[in-house]
Amino acid sequence: AGLSEVPATAAWVMLEEQGVQVDLVMGHGYYGFQPVSGRSEPDPTTVMNITDAPTIYGTYMAGRPGKMLAMLGAGQVDRFGNMNSTLIKGQILSGSGGSNDAASTCDVLVVTRLSPRKLVDKVDFITCAGTRVQAVVTERGLFEKHDGLLVLTRVLDADELGLSGQIEKIRKSCGWAVELAPQVELEAAPTETELGLIRKLMPSRYD
Repeated sequence: AGLSEVPATAAWVMLEEQGVQVDLVMGHGYYGFQPVSGRSEPDPTTVMNITDAPTIYGTYMAGRPGKMLAMLGAGQVDRFGNMNSTLIKGQILSGSGGSNDAASTCDVLVVTRLSPRKLVDKVDFITCAGTRVQAVVTERGLFEKHDGLLVLTRVLDADELGLSGQIEKIRKSCGWAVELAPQVELEAAPTETELGLIRKLMPSRYD
């Protein structure tokens, strides 16, 4: 749900075009559904199995180690991948929902905006431990886990600042001291086809 919804459904479409079959899952009970343009909630007519949250998290996720990838959002995430959606500066947020269940049993990609408020040196509260977090994806760069710490591995050259310029911009927008991978790759801007897919999936958010 949230920011991770469109990347997950777009990945499903792109993999489907390559002949790779994956099953989309939503924690409140939907297993194996197809994305529908402009619709956050799955179309029940495309769902393989409608069940409940304990079955999704306890059976489908926990029962398939190494075969499930969770795409999660978070109010805060730190350099260890710990996530916080519970408490920031004394203000209560939404809480864990099923995030901790997913983060405890699945490999995890965190999808969030690049901001010193989001990417912090130390989270105010650990909603989900970062043990299984593989990467943090932002609109500017990709941080991947190396030796237990998130390091910058790829940057998006969206405004043609070049590699060094983009790295400097990310450093200024991150709440922790950014460490670089031995080789940081410069990622090309999204293609019109990729942007078109995102707009088609969620036109109300990305027009």
